[in-house]
Amino acid sequence: MDVMAESELDIRDATVLVVDDEQAVAETIGDAMSTTGTRVLCFSQFAKAVDHIHDATISIDAAIVNIRLRGGWGLDIVDRLWRRPVPCASTVVGLAPSEQLRVSLAAGAVMFLRKPLEHRALRNAVSRTIMRTREVRLWLAQADHRMWPGSELPSLKVAESLDPEILAAVGGRFDLDSRECDVAWLVTQGLRDKQIATNLGLSLPTVKHVGQRLRQKIGVSSRAGLAWAVQRAVQTRSVS
Repeated sequence: MDVMAESELDIRDATVLVVDDEQAVAETIGDAMSTTGTRVLCFSQFAKAVDHIHDATISIDAAIVNIRLRGGWGLDIVDRLWRRPVPCASTVVGLAPSEQLRVSLAAGAVMFLRKPLEHRALRNAVSRTIMRTREVRLWLAQADHRMWPGSELPSLKVAESLDPEILAAVGGRFDLDSRECDVAWLVTQGLRDKQIATNLGLSLPTVKHVGQRLRQKIGVSSRAGLAWAVQRAVQTRSVS
């Protein structure tokens, strides 16, 4: 599909959802977007943001989400926005990109911004996020897919090789077998189930079954939670 250049992207009348429990962040985003004609909706409470997201009558074109929220994970917001009847892309913000960048991208975020936020970076992030939302909606409309993320998205390359020591550390932390370790690590790299199946030479049903077993073992309910838990286990190992 033809992708519109960022400089040509018209974001007037777009609606941007901001979920952050810091008032200063909401004010910065509001100031950055004040001259663009973009509508900004701000929520400081996780539960209220979720209620808003679940209201399918409300249009949302992009979201700026803090990765850490009182009452919930920002990555759960990212996941819920993708799974709306009309999906929406997100940019994640946080304090430590070395810790949080990869897991944010694995959860489906378009970008990661480090605090404190700058006006220019915010405007660029909002434009790119709206552009991604529009690309996905167009893709869904043209292909008539019933599920998102779809199995026909372009394959991703594994960002890093499967380090045996890392896999052993993750396996020991959560009592995983070798196959579960491989799948868990590739989830943190941002790969979807079909891409993981291709990389590991497994069937798609097998990967889905392993993913379900992983979430049960680690004690999380979502793909974003799984990626976060594995990334934290790797980080803990690297500083120990």
